[in-house]
Amino acid sequence: MTNQTIVLRPKAIGCDFDFTVSYFVGGIDTITKPFTKRGISHEIAMLAEQAAEERGFCLSVYLEEIEKIAGWPFAREVIEPEFRRWMAKTIRTYEDAQHAFEFWRTQSLDVVFITLGNKEYQLDKIAMSQLPHRYAFVVDRDEAKWVHINQLLQAHGAPVVYIDDKPEVLDHIRDQDKAGEVITVRAMRAESPYHKAPARHTHLEVSDLTLLVFEGDA
Repeated sequence: MTNQTIVLRPKAIGCDFDFTVSYFVGGIDTITKPFTKRGISHEIAMLAEQAAEERGFCLSVYLEEIEKIAGWPFAREVIEPEFRRWMAKTIRTYEDAQHAFEFWRTQSLDVVFITLGNKEYQLDKIAMSQLPHRYAFVVDRDEAKWVHINQLLQAHGAPVVYIDDKPEVLDHIRDQDKAGEVITVRAMRAESPYHKAPARHTHLEVSDLTLLVFEGDA
């Protein structure tokens, strides 16, 4: 296999979810379909989506924002099943992530999701992915990811690998990791809104998680 990135074998792996191991078929814009067919413009639906993201996206928050802008309520008992069908149809797991996670499981490596957003929504997506993992933490701000990464270090020892698509998060981890115990890996996904964002620190970069190889596995 070419272009492998070989690193020290970690004691545990922390991993982001959105645009690191999963993506939206057709892009996030498809989330507006249940509303545009009910007379809400795509622009308004996306404004509401952005406002919901700032609060911690989930269906109930998204509906609150749309109702606030549109000025009328929606039948949630109708919208919710539609939204879940959208999730099942639209949210996909990268094939390389499926192979990598399965391999890490056979190697008895603890993999922990550390992801940002609304807890209910993020855990629903993680469950739908069916990726094998030990547990999942959902944080309300990017900086809080370090808390759980540090817990991994305390529980398992060094080194720990952490994978994310957002360079700002990886930079913050490097700022906090004074002892150099975390191997930061940037998932270079074309679908990520941070794909071209600059980083202050140097991180390992992979576009395919199966190319991340640990010493002894190569």
